Amino acid sequence: MATIKDIAKRAGVSISTVSNALNNVPIVKAETRDRILKIADELNYYPNINARLMKSRTTHNLGLFLPAINSDYFLRLMQAMYPICHQNDYSLLVYISTRHESKAVLSEILSANVDGAAVLNENLTEDDYLELERSSVPFVFLDRAEVTSQQRISSILINNEKGTISGLEYLVHAGHNSIGFLLGNDNYDGNTRYAAYLAGMKKLKIPVDQRFVLNGYFEENAAYNAVRSAVQQYGSTPEAFLCANDKMAIGCIRALKDMCYSVPEQVSVVGFDDIENFPPDIPPLTTVRIPIDQMGQLISKELLRLLNQPDSYGRVMMIDPVLKIRKSTRLRFEGQL
Repeated sequence: MATIKDIAKRAGVSISTVSNALNNVPIVKAETRDRILKIADELNYYPNINARLMKSRTTHNLGLFLPAINSDYFLRLMQAMYPICHQNDYSLLVYISTRHESKAVLSEILSANVDGAAVLNENLTEDDYLELERSSVPFVFLDRAEVTSQQRISSILINNEKGTISGLEYLVHAGHNSIGFLLGNDNYDGNTRYAAYLAGMKKLKIPVDQRFVLNGYFEENAAYNAVRSAVQQYGSTPEAFLCANDKMAIGCIRALKDMCYSVPEQVSVVGFDDIENFPPDIPPLTTVRIPIDQMGQLISKELLRLLNQPDSYGRVMMIDPVLKIRKSTRLRFEGQL
């Protein structure tokens, strides 16, 4: 990451001149300021407000950086984090990044007015994560299985393998011999849930029918269109669909119902997340429940631990989800699970 010192060296001026130019102090000549700003842009320099604040004072702000806020999952995560922050005299600032360029996302995080932050963003690259790890701010990553730096960097993750396998095993034990899958995005949760589906199907000796491995991008409408298109094209359905999140499960059920397939009498559907407030036209969903309250509280507590113990080391923690059996699935034979 470029510093003011690097800009000063390239421009052949003092560090104080660079600082004045970047802060638009009028004592710097316009020509000099323009040259310094051009060099700063060439070096991909961006101000690290956190570094300044850490030298002088704390902000008593914790950050939560998310790619969107259009789901019940993220709202519940914020609600779970907030009480722990409040009890410890910290505010919780939520940042929603609609930008897709990784450097722009990185700049937003490093320039934020926070003492520590939890980060979930699929647009960050490996180099971006390393840049965050080199900063003076403690981070908790929500989508990174490994951290290369031990000090003040942690990860809190969903055990997607355990959750996905539990859904598959239930469906197989309930007599389903063909199980389609609705994929999410190309990110940690999407990739690990799909990998677990493939490993689980192999372990359970159930062949994967690629016709019904569909991409729903974690969205209801995309899942609806993918399921409807596949069923129309092939004229049949698998006996069950396992979906990588609940929003896709809702889209899947609506597509099946619109094509006169009954859920769960003809096709069982399993979701992942256990969101609240399901639409009235959707049967109570069998799903892999993420304990979001537990996760949110753990994120806040881990950030506070890293802040209050400056010499402490980070760690990787897994949250185990639990299968909740409801009315979107059925036993295809009478037997003992």
